[in-house]
Amino acid sequence: MKTRSGDFCEVRAARLALLPLFLFMLCSSAFAQTLDDFKSAAAANGVKLIPTTSGSSRGPLPSMRSAAETMAGEVEKRKDEVKSLNYDVLAAQKNNLLEEKKKKNEDIDGLKKEISDFKSKHPDGSVRPFEDEIKAKEGKIADINSKLDALNARLKDAAAAFGNLSTARANLREQFATVLKELSNAKSSPATYLGATFRDEDKKTFENAISVIVDQINSQVGEHKKQEDGAKGTQAQFEQLILKKEV
Repeated sequence: MKTRSGDFCEVRAARLALLPLFLFMLCSSAFAQTLDDFKSAAAANGVKLIPTTSGSSRGPLPSMRSAAETMAGEVEKRKDEVKSLNYDVLAAQKNNLLEEKKKKNEDIDGLKKEISDFKSKHPDGSVRPFEDEIKAKEGKIADINSKLDALNARLKDAAAAFGNLSTARANLREQFATVLKELSNAKSSPATYLGATFRDEDKKTFENAISVIVDQINSQVGEHKKQEDGAKGTQAQFEQLILKKEV
């Protein structure tokens, strides 16, 4: 006849016997989840190329993904800010104003010459009509200068907007570079993400996924660098346009 103490011992022994199996299943589940995370990342694009490793808390990739998502959001925000800032349109506006100002100054120079010629021929004659016309043109020039001041302020904002876009893209590109270093570490030390008891087939799947992710990120880093330099170049164009004083 079994005692209650004996029953308890048998149950406890049975549970202890099942513990290794439970731990194995738990680890296998974590492996599978981690591998799925990396395979999903390999099939994605943008910041989703950075694995979230939702099945494991190991490694810094999840926090890197979170930071990259914030940076990508900043890039989109800065892209929206420059959508309406067309350099060719704004440059044409400034050139037109400078051309108009140049013409008015040339007209004034012509009128001053007319005054000089008139006085030489008519010393006692009135030059009031000429002077009134000069004042009218000077008033037009003052209006043009006000428009140029307002346009230059807009050009300054445009230069800053493209500078912000270039910086945002640089930050994201540098974050991807940091991720690439971590992926290299992960490939050489898979235990960081797979644990210490992974199988050879798990390692192979893990390494293949990382290779695909690295190739895709390198491609995107190149495009980000191209777009970053483009934004910086447009910023420089606007800055030069602000300094332009004549045509």
